[in-house]
Amino acid sequence: ENPFSNQKEKPKPEAPIEVRSINGAITTKAGYQIGANFTKLSTVSHLMSPVHSYTHRDANHSTATAWQMNGVSSLGLAEGNQSKNASLGSIVSYAKGANRLDTGIPTYVKCDKIAHDANGYLSSTHTGFEANESGIKNLQITTSGEQFIRRLQIVNDMESMSGRTDHYFKEWSNLRNQAANIVKGQAAQAFNLKNEDEKTLLRYDVEKSRFGKSCLLAKRMVENNVKLITIEHGGHDNHSDIKQAFESARIAELDTHLTNLILDLQNNGRLNDTLIVVATEFGRTYKLNSGNGLGAGRDHWNQLIPMLFCGPSQYHGKVI
Repeated sequence: ENPFSNQKEKPKPEAPIEVRSINGAITTKAGYQIGANFTKLSTVSHLMSPVHSYTHRDANHSTATAWQMNGVSSLGLAEGNQSKNASLGSIVSYAKGANRLDTGIPTYVKCDKIAHDANGYLSSTHTGFEANESGIKNLQITTSGEQFIRRLQIVNDMESMSGRTDHYFKEWSNLRNQAANIVKGQAAQAFNLKNEDEKTLLRYDVEKSRFGKSCLLAKRMVENNVKLITIEHGGHDNHSDIKQAFESARIAELDTHLTNLILDLQNNGRLNDTLIVVATEFGRTYKLNSGNGLGAGRDHWNQLIPMLFCGPSQYHGKVI
């Protein structure tokens, strides 16, 4: 039997109780099966490809996250230390340029902070824009555009007169000019969720759901041609009580707003040139750690790591 088939040979729901999905499974529109709690995602399965063939060698939270974010191993990196490798977003920023020349909008936008998502060995101009509340607020010019440009010129002139040429001085100067280009461009409007209609804001539940708000922001970033966008939805370290966890509002939130994002990008035509990747730092043991007892969970398992690709239907609707 081929374990990477379309699951029709031996579906996991037929496995022993300690192996099968804790809350059962449902057959999707595309014909493959997913966990029963993901009812909304099952309706867009023709736009998704679950990946059941990916692995790496790390089962530690921090260094496995670094591996996923940087694409290379960080085995041995001390807990809490930042990887010296560049994140995938920073590499894209380096390849494409830190900002669009016509709009000033950043190439790499972080809707949420994720460990090891920084520039590493690359220039700090490629660290990516953190689209948190303070970051978005700072996009607003608090004076007239003319006065802003005059002040910027004064700072640049003072720097030129200083005669400093050291690396850190140049990096700070580059960062400030990068920030100025963002503010002078169209970024403020792109990041302003108030430009969305009330129905869309309610659908993404932006007042209560941080993940929903990030998904809506990601949609707007795609519409403004941002090249790489990151979103985080943590809190799934279910070593125990996994049944209750999958019945929680947190899973419903993931199911709802990821589906919203996929459908909105499909409906506005942007899914045709967008790849959504849902990833985790490592997988989970195929057997529950307490048999089928109350409070059971799944532990770290890097030998098979789930991923999900989403894009246009002609490339998806199958298990990889």
